[in-house]
Amino acid sequence: MPEDEKTFGDFFNKVEELLRDKTIDANFFVEEWVKTVSKENSERIKAMPLTIDLVVAFAEDMAAMYAGRIINICTDALYNRTVRDGHSFLYSVHRIAKELGLEIDIKHIDTPLTPTEALASGLSKKAL
Repeated sequence: MPEDEKTFGDFFNKVEELLRDKTIDANFFVEEWVKTVSKENSERIKAMPLTIDLVVAFAEDMAAMYAGRIINICTDALYNRTVRDGHSFLYSVHRIAKELGLEIDIKHIDTPLTPTEALASGLSKKAL
């Protein structure tokens, strides 16, 4: 791998730096994501060249975790805050990917987190 080629580990390190300023949910979801792979698989994945597919897969996992959290919230204030925080986190993931040289559209990273957003997204695609 060329010396200047970025790895998923470079991306993940920046995500971990970002978490210092993010909510408890974002920190918890990233910790849970890390637990899904063994230590040796984690090292192997972090050594892989950074690709759009890897970033999209990570973002999809994070969006799914946020969606699972959101679906069980019963107060409007917490619901709205969690949706806002989820999109803020996904926008930050997109920014990090762009900073590391990936040309990726935000629509591939910031996906719907709620059923209403999913419906609106599907309707807007049909309208095009």
